[in-house]
Amino acid sequence: MFFIIKRFLVFSIILVTLSSCTNRINHLKNHYFYQGESLPNNYQKVHNYLFNVRLYDQFKTLGIFDILWLSDDIRRAYASTYCAKHNLNKNDCEYLSQEQLSLNENHISFYILASKDMHKKTKIFAKNGTAENIAWALSLLFDNQEYFPTEIKTVDLPLEYILFFKDRYNRYQKYFLVSFAIPQARKKLSRANQQLKLVISSDQQKAVINIIK
Repeated sequence: MFFIIKRFLVFSIILVTLSSCTNRINHLKNHYFYQGESLPNNYQKVHNYLFNVRLYDQFKTLGIFDILWLSDDIRRAYASTYCAKHNLNKNDCEYLSQEQLSLNENHISFYILASKDMHKKTKIFAKNGTAENIAWALSLLFDNQEYFPTEIKTVDLPLEYILFFKDRYNRYQKYFLVSFAIPQARKKLSRANQQLKLVISSDQQKAVINIIK
């Protein structure tokens, strides 16, 4: 019985000591090492629209691509992150959000990060019919039709999107904005059982990415 009481007292002392230490650490952290205020974390939303594709010929790597579909959710997440970072007021944030969403009215767009070390002698992407010597061609299967990019351009990723890509982003990549012009794209995407597939193909391999299954 004495042994049990002794153990209980020791355990209680340890808990009190730890609690005191925790309070002291929190005080020191907040007083001397100001932590600031946490901003909204949109990564969990973004994660659902990120795709990674690795293509191989036996054991040889042909291409590595990280793809972010710029859906309405992603446009809103970008606007939210930008507003929080720049401390914009409610009206400015609403304007930015609507401006972003308007980009999806008649377009479906992606940011694509492509490893550039494997494509030193060729262009990685180009609009359909505009370049003979390209490594990969892109198309979109949607609404029972095949679409080809109306815009492909290399970009400097906005810092908010670098945050969204997290560790998928690195300086050994080229960064592309790829857009497909599709009349009433948003309205068509809202239909039930709609599928959306991005196709990346070379003269050796083809990958079909199910954006919406």
